[in-house]
Amino acid sequence: MADIRNRIAEVVGAQSAEQIIHILEEEGAQRCRDTNCIRLRPHSRLSVHRWRHVAVAPLSPGVLGRRCLTCGQPSWRRIHRTGRTIR
Repeated sequence: MADIRNRIAEVVGAQSAEQIIHILEEEGAQRCRDTNCIRLRPHSRLSVHRWRHVAVAPLSPGVLGRRCLTCGQPSWRRIHRTGRTIR
Protein backbone atom coordinates (compact mmCIF):
# COMPACT_ATOMS: atom_id res chain seq x y z
CA MET A 1 0.00 0.00 0.00
CA ALA A 2 2.96 2.32 0.52
CA ASP A 3 3.80 2.23 -3.18
CA ILE A 4 0.26 3.25 -4.13
CA ARG A 5 0.31 5.95 -1.47
CA ASN A 6 3.54 7.39 -2.93
CA ARG A 7 2.21 7.31 -6.49
CA ILE A 8 -0.99 9.10 -5.49
CA ALA A 9 0.96 11.63 -3.41
CA GLU A 10 3.08 12.53 -6.45
CA VAL A 11 -0.04 13.38 -8.43
CA VAL A 12 -2.36 15.06 -5.91
CA GLY A 13 -0.19 15.90 -2.90
CA ALA A 14 0.37 14.22 0.48
CA GLN A 15 -2.78 15.40 2.27
CA SER A 16 -5.11 14.50 -0.59
CA ALA A 17 -3.35 11.13 -0.97
CA GLU A 18 -4.12 10.28 2.67
CA GLN A 19 -7.79 11.14 2.12
CA ILE A 20 -7.96 9.04 -1.04
CA ILE A 21 -6.28 6.05 0.65
CA HIS A 22 -8.71 6.35 3.58
CA ILE A 23 -11.70 6.28 1.19
CA LEU A 24 -10.28 3.28 -0.68
CA GLU A 25 -9.73 1.37 2.57
CA GLU A 26 -13.33 2.05 3.63
CA GLU A 27 -14.69 0.92 0.27
CA GLY A 28 -12.51 -2.19 0.36
CA ALA A 29 -13.99 -3.14 3.73
CA GLN A 30 -17.61 -2.76 2.54
CA ARG A 31 -19.39 -5.69 0.92
CA CYS A 32 -20.89 -5.39 -2.54
CA ARG A 33 -24.67 -5.14 -2.43
CA ASP A 34 -25.32 -4.33 -6.07
CA THR A 35 -28.30 -6.33 -7.38
CA ASN A 36 -26.82 -6.47 -10.89
CA CYS A 37 -23.60 -8.13 -9.72
CA ILE A 38 -23.93 -11.91 -9.98
CA ARG A 39 -20.86 -13.06 -8.05
CA LEU A 40 -22.00 -15.65 -5.51
CA ARG A 41 -19.29 -15.30 -2.88
CA PRO A 42 -19.01 -12.19 -0.70
CA HIS A 43 -16.60 -9.61 -2.09
CA SER A 44 -15.71 -5.98 -1.51
CA ARG A 45 -17.00 -3.03 -3.50
CA LEU A 46 -13.58 -2.67 -5.10
CA SER A 47 -13.45 -6.26 -6.38
CA VAL A 48 -14.15 -7.32 -9.95
CA HIS A 49 -17.87 -7.59 -10.60
CA ARG A 50 -19.84 -9.64 -13.09
CA TRP A 51 -22.77 -7.49 -14.23
CA ARG A 52 -26.12 -8.76 -15.42
CA HIS A 53 -27.11 -7.63 -18.88
CA VAL A 54 -29.56 -8.48 -21.61
CA ALA A 55 -28.25 -10.98 -24.13
CA VAL A 56 -27.06 -8.99 -27.15
CA ALA A 57 -27.86 -10.09 -30.69
CA PRO A 58 -26.64 -11.36 -33.06
CA LEU A 59 -26.60 -14.53 -31.03
CA SER A 60 -24.11 -16.93 -32.57
CA PRO A 61 -24.93 -20.64 -32.40
CA GLY A 62 -22.82 -22.75 -30.07
CA VAL A 63 -22.74 -26.25 -28.54
CA LEU A 64 -24.75 -25.14 -25.47
CA GLY A 65 -27.13 -22.87 -27.36
CA ARG A 66 -27.01 -19.34 -28.68
CA ARG A 67 -24.20 -17.10 -27.32
CA CYS A 68 -24.35 -13.44 -26.33
CA LEU A 69 -22.22 -11.13 -28.46
CA THR A 70 -21.15 -9.06 -25.40
CA CYS A 71 -19.85 -11.75 -23.02
CA GLY A 72 -19.77 -14.93 -25.14
CA GLN A 73 -21.81 -16.88 -22.59
CA PRO A 74 -24.86 -18.94 -23.62
CA SER A 75 -27.99 -16.78 -23.62
CA TRP A 76 -29.71 -18.97 -20.99
CA ARG A 77 -27.02 -18.26 -18.31
CA ARG A 78 -28.12 -16.29 -15.23
CA ILE A 79 -25.92 -13.34 -16.21
CA HIS A 80 -28.61 -12.50 -18.79
CA ARG A 81 -31.52 -12.51 -16.31
CA THR A 82 -32.20 -8.88 -15.56
CA GLY A 83 -34.49 -7.52 -12.87
CA ARG A 84 -34.17 -10.45 -10.46
CA THR A 85 -32.01 -10.72 -7.37
CA ILE A 86 -30.07 -13.85 -6.47
CA ARG A 87 -29.38 -13.02 -2.82
